[in-house]
Amino acid sequence: MDKKLVLVLGMHRSGTSLAAGILCKCGIDFGDNLMPATDDNPKGYFEDLDFVNINNTILRKYKSSWYDHEPIKFNFFRFIRYYKYLSMIRTKLGEKFSGKTIFGVKDPRISRLLPVWEKFSEPYDKKYIVVFRSPFEVAESLRKRDGFSLEKSIKIWIAYNKSIIDFVDSNDSVFFSYGKIVSNTKMFIDKVFENLNIDMNVSTIDDFGFVDKGLYRNKIEDNFDNIKDAGLKKNCFDIYQRLISLEEKTNIS
Repeated sequence: MDKKLVLVLGMHRSGTSLAAGILCKCGIDFGDNLMPATDDNPKGYFEDLDFVNINNTILRKYKSSWYDHEPIKFNFFRFIRYYKYLSMIRTKLGEKFSGKTIFGVKDPRISRLLPVWEKFSEPYDKKYIVVFRSPFEVAESLRKRDGFSLEKSIKIWIAYNKSIIDFVDSNDSVFFSYGKIVSNTKMFIDKVFENLNIDMNVSTIDDFGFVDKGLYRNKIEDNFDNIKDAGLKKNCFDIYQRLISLEEKTNIS
């Protein structure tokens, strides 16, 4: 039987923790060294710190960070140069998969490192769960948490979501907005497990007492005119519309 690797992708502050938490409650293991909950994420992050540390190490080697919006240059020579760091992905996945047929990894940083993760997780049947959120809601959340300007947050949002759109095959993925997961959790669960080709009988997520609609904070209207740079505005708008269309494809497939 093929071992299934479920990768939860998306920009920070977009609902990836909610998505991973739901799937964890449904029985998918996300690791044994999970990041503790905080006031920003009182339900938990569902990020295995072993993978977070690996991803941070790789980003540093590529002269990048989670909040960098510049393109990361992946090439053969860098793969060779940083092989011992990149191969930690394969080694750690082997440890985490021991005795399991399905395993989940959630870390927004993977969205920026997809060529590396694709290369070093080759033995597994990968399925991508892509979660997105309004760029303005993400920007507001980052403003409150990190003090980022609107322009900086939008550039980071674009970098993450463009990386996902350019790399992920929609046939091996499901796309859901944060709002849709909150409002129709059952549909989210059904679509994920349909994509995984696994039977999962969940009558309602309320059985878990996990989804709290009150935690959907920073709701604001999308106003692209607030982005002063015309090129940045168009890029952001186009990517957001593409994400919405991929969500629509997920929901009707």
